[in-house]
Amino acid sequence: MANFVAVRTRYYKHQNGQGVLDHAHAKRNGFTRSSNVYKHFSRDNAGGYYHHAKSSMEAYKKVYERHAELKGKKPRSDMNTLFEHVVVLSEGQYAALEEKHGKDKVKHVVMHRLNEYAKDIQKEFGFEPLGIDLHLDEGTKQEDGSIKRNVHAHVMFYNYDFKRDLAPLRGLMVKGKKNGKTLDLNPNFQRMQDIAAERFRKLGFQRGISQGIDNRKHEKKAQWIQT
Repeated sequence: MANFVAVRTRYYKHQNGQGVLDHAHAKRNGFTRSSNVYKHFSRDNAGGYYHHAKSSMEAYKKVYERHAELKGKKPRSDMNTLFEHVVVLSEGQYAALEEKHGKDKVKHVVMHRLNEYAKDIQKEFGFEPLGIDLHLDEGTKQEDGSIKRNVHAHVMFYNYDFKRDLAPLRGLMVKGKKNGKTLDLNPNFQRMQDIAAERFRKLGFQRGISQGIDNRKHEKKAQWIQT
């Protein structure tokens, strides 16, 4: 599918989450490094943050402190505090939009749609939005020397619902049943895929294939990006 939008979700404990937040920052001015980033394209990246913060990292720290103040102690070290949604947009459709409308306009509209997605997730599931980092500087070098971009955004959430006073992630992990049988895919994460498709449909993107939460290698990734 040449015009898909897909969501891959991962969760992290406090310590590993710091490296992930640093890596995601659109300005690429942190301590992490990635081999598939082409720095001369980093100026095309974009970021938008909540809680009057200048980065998702800063927003995370503010919400983490708020959570600790509410509870009278820091969250447990084994709590998954960071919930990352990687929203992937097919490069073919993104490039077609840029050619038709111009890079700046497309970037602005995409950031607006991502903000709507974050608010939808908060409204439906309770996660606290932290920030959005749109990456247009990652990709794979082709034989002709051109770069095929991996267009995606890191939409970051804190795993706490301050209205209901609970961490929503644990409750979402139950797959649910139909006709007495456990479903192969978690309907909660399928719903997140639906929300992304709804928000990007008018831009010509179609719903990607649901794969559920992708966390089998998240600890390894969190360690790798800190090198």
